[in-house]
Amino acid sequence: MRSACGAIGVLALLCTGIAAAEEPLKLYGLTIPDRVAGLPRQAPVDYETKNPGLGHSVQFLRPGWRIDVYIYDARQTAIADDPRSAAVKGQLEEARRNIFQMQQRGDYSDVEVRSDYAIERNGMTRFICSALTYHHNRANDDVDSYACVSAWNNKFIKIRMTTSRRAATAAESRKFVEAWADLLWPSI
Repeated sequence: MRSACGAIGVLALLCTGIAAAEEPLKLYGLTIPDRVAGLPRQAPVDYETKNPGLGHSVQFLRPGWRIDVYIYDARQTAIADDPRSAAVKGQLEEARRNIFQMQQRGDYSDVEVRSDYAIERNGMTRFICSALTYHHNRANDDVDSYACVSAWNNKFIKIRMTTSRRAATAAESRKFVEAWADLLWPSI
């Protein structure tokens, strides 16, 4: 009887854990489901408590990829909901600059900005993006890297995605960013 009750208790605990993992995450008024574009999310990382302005990040799991979504305000009090604003363009430039700094430190080599593009939804620009390539020296791997930035609800939304270089990565990264655009600005 005792082991049956123990097994039931463990099963109840597991079921509670599973239910908790499936609950949406809420950050800054945004409800983030447990999957976006079919990719499961991890628990958020809180940078805001120790470094005001840095907000939170959420990593999404996909084999062979590193996908991070950052939600933050960079200590700016008024962020226009316009991806083509100077503030959002500045955040995209900073993301590119960070990659070039990694090259200066010796972590990356042959960094190249391949293209800049926009993600449109419902006739509006929702994200501005840069596609980059570089060689990751420690991993000895040629990679494709994508940085996309937008503004929503007085916060910046930055998506960073990196994977080994291959033909379909641009379309795969676009699908994830489009899913975020749909999450942030659902069609009516």
